[in-house]
Amino acid sequence: RKLAIASGNAYSAPKTGFISASRGPILAMGAATALLVLPLVTFTGIDHGWFTSEASAPAGSIRVELSNWKVAPAESQLAAGEVTFYAVHQEEGHMSGHGSNEPGQTHDLIVSRKLADGSYEMIGRTAPIAPGKARSLTVDLEPGEYQLSCDVVEMIDGKAVSHTVQGMVTDISVS
Repeated sequence: RKLAIASGNAYSAPKTGFISASRGPILAMGAATALLVLPLVTFTGIDHGWFTSEASAPAGSIRVELSNWKVAPAESQLAAGEVTFYAVHQEEGHMSGHGSNEPGQTHDLIVSRKLADGSYEMIGRTAPIAPGKARSLTVDLEPGEYQLSCDVVEMIDGKAVSHTVQGMVTDISVS
């Protein structure tokens, strides 16, 4: 290097510190990590409802409010065909059962078709819904009688409590 400078050649070899010598592989590993972690976080967030809000209700969906101990659809007479239910676990307006006006830890929405023998066949179910969160459920409904319910069972004061038995069930008609 001194010889190059003494001969009037200002060129000098690049410095070869660890970071400058390893910049390419470090950047490649960082990009690969981001490429792998970003979809993981995104899909986990979608699955857990991190990105849902009142504004994200699908257009034309039927809102169903879930609280202790009721299932309250915005409509109970529906047209046959593809229907999207937007199930919202209310944070407020709960009746007794979890302490003073507390929401349950989780609810879900089950859509069941009434069969000729009076029994019910489940045709759709949401994943668990935390307080203040919502989930969409799209099902194809044929004309007939249906039931919307929450089938969560949780421990309250040391006893197993079924949300369905407590009244989280309602009927709807499809024509």
